[in-house]
Amino acid sequence: MTSAREYDADVIVVGGGPAGSTLAGLLARDGVRTLLIEKDIHPREHSGELIAPSTTSVLEGLAVLEKLDDAGFVHKTGTAWNAPSSPPWRFAEMRLSDVPDEGTERSFTYNMERDELDAILLRHAHELGAKVLQGLEARAVIFEDGRAVGVRAQVSDGWERDLFARIVVDGSGGGCLLADQLGLKRNDPSSDRLCLSAWFEGAKEPPPPYVGFTLAYLLGPSHGLAWQTPLRKGRTSMGVVVGEEDLLRSGEDPDGFFSSLVRRNATFTDALKDATRVRPFRVGEGSAYAIDRYAGPGWIVVGDALRFDDPIFSSGVDLALFSALSAQGTITEALRTGDSDESIERYHTQLSIGVDVRRDLISTLYERQTVLIEEATSPHHRERLVRALHADPYQSETWALSQAVMEHLKDDPSERVEAGSGSTS
Repeated sequence: MTSAREYDADVIVVGGGPAGSTLAGLLARDGVRTLLIEKDIHPREHSGELIAPSTTSVLEGLAVLEKLDDAGFVHKTGTAWNAPSSPPWRFAEMRLSDVPDEGTERSFTYNMERDELDAILLRHAHELGAKVLQGLEARAVIFEDGRAVGVRAQVSDGWERDLFARIVVDGSGGGCLLADQLGLKRNDPSSDRLCLSAWFEGAKEPPPPYVGFTLAYLLGPSHGLAWQTPLRKGRTSMGVVVGEEDLLRSGEDPDGFFSSLVRRNATFTDALKDATRVRPFRVGEGSAYAIDRYAGPGWIVVGDALRFDDPIFSSGVDLALFSALSAQGTITEALRTGDSDESIERYHTQLSIGVDVRRDLISTLYERQTVLIEEATSPHHRERLVRALHADPYQSETWALSQAVMEHLKDDPSERVEAGSGSTS
């Protein structure tokens, strides 16, 4: 019987990305015996550089902001959009200082290299008291009578051991350990976007008002978007998000396809004309899967193991940190009361609504690109848009605001003043 078993930990967290490390640190700080297992050795190469300003409150609560400041990451102070027909280096902008976060005095977030962010968060979890084992891969979650009770873990040389806990957390990212094992993973026909990105040196910097900004370039008929994100040491992340079928139809390799997209936007072309690529192109799906359950008897899923929406709108780390924060409350309540089923069901419901609303908002922004420019140039609409994108996406207030923004964006564009020139400076 599981009640007589000696547990290796109260909670086993699979995966040392932002979701797993944040949750492990929060739980350990609360006195919960937490074991985190990670198959890789950090730092590990990882794409992704943006985090949403809404996550500042989570990072502040984790007491890790000072370490991020010490790392010298570029401060991101806003986002700006440029349409194909815009005058060179003219943008519609959204500054974080325009709509300050009431929960923090900061009016910036970070452009950060994910390999270092992941390593900082993993070390921080260890310092807070979590037991961290790297180079140990979770092969399967162990179930008894329909309840998760542990993990079968394997070292690279083939040695295996069963580890047991009261609650198992899947933070395995795109590996989707639990979803694959339980048959919960499915293709998501609502999103067929593909991401193609690389790092460059020598990219042209924007005018002073946009230094530190993430610049987004509209690419025209296919509803594609590109980004330019400044990093440390003179490097710049450049990437595109387009329909998955676009690359297949082009018949080109990633380098040629990327170049053809660059030419769709004059400012994007100018930014890259003297740049040298210093990192291979990475090709990845934007959000080609979803899972049917986020929690069940004895188990919870956090971060990218739930889904991934889009790199430009910073949803990856956003989902990781907020799902970790929500899971912390769920797990501590379950361990305190001894009744995990009710609290876990609430976690599933809360995360389900937030994930669906954020997915729909991002899809709407892609489909209504010229209206997006209009929203960013109108003081009233800009504030709503900033708050919808940057507030905690898993709270009911944000859901209502996002729904209002989507309804406005979906109005007939022919009834509006065409805003494709993006004329603010």
